[in-house]
Amino acid sequence: MDLTPFTSPRSILVCGVSEGATNAGRQIVGNLLAFQYPGAIYLLGQRPGSCHGLPILTSMDEVPDGVDLAVIMTPARTVPGLLDACGRKGIRHAVVQSGGFAELGDQGASLQQEVAEVAARHGIRFVGPNCLGVLQPDHGVCTFFVPFTDAFRHGRTLLAAQSGGVGAMYLCKVACENIGLRTFVSLGNKLNVDEADILDAFAADHEYDVACIYLEDVRRGRAFFDALRRCKKPVLIQRAGRTALGQKAAFSHTAALAGDDAVLSAAIEQAG
Repeated sequence: MDLTPFTSPRSILVCGVSEGATNAGRQIVGNLLAFQYPGAIYLLGQRPGSCHGLPILTSMDEVPDGVDLAVIMTPARTVPGLLDACGRKGIRHAVVQSGGFAELGDQGASLQQEVAEVAARHGIRFVGPNCLGVLQPDHGVCTFFVPFTDAFRHGRTLLAAQSGGVGAMYLCKVACENIGLRTFVSLGNKLNVDEADILDAFAADHEYDVACIYLEDVRRGRAFFDALRRCKKPVLIQRAGRTALGQKAAFSHTAALAGDDAVLSAAIEQAG
């Protein structure tokens, strides 16, 4: 898998922006500007206005063609329609940060399936839902919906985490220890881009020294194993949900399914 459209897009559309001081979309735009993202930033919201000096558009028809990446942070019920509009606009990559899907039960699971079907219909690859976003300091990409500053030494460490909270902890530790960061991806519910895709992308990236990934489950075991074997540099894997209590917590967090820890550990050892 090619992560380039997520880590170095030429243009980004932020969906769900308003002038409200606490609006999450507003914070995403602020982070992109703080990290000095060099590409074009377009804002989409329900009401016209401005945010950080950029106009808020109210219709996908106003968005120019050729946008590389959409970042969606809106109520879960609106995500299928927004993703469909992105697809009809020709946008083929997205970060869906919204929560309220399978991690909340059957109703959310049904909505999540609708999102998957929309993405499949348009050929959209997306990270999420229910995730923190993507960070690539070298290219000024920070799609987080919480305030973040560029306190990172740019370097050669790759990070991925199924949990946004654990991922944020990783990033704080990386910054405090002055460890050079290349890329971070928050996976969330892994409805589309999953751990096997991420490892496959890491394996193709020759500009790193070590990769670290936090997982609450593994859903495509063979693909994960094959991708891990393709990684020629060290990969550190932190696995949650190893106990009954941990499995319950993981499911309520990212709808993670319990797996056989012994089988996964043996597969990782075999992969080398």
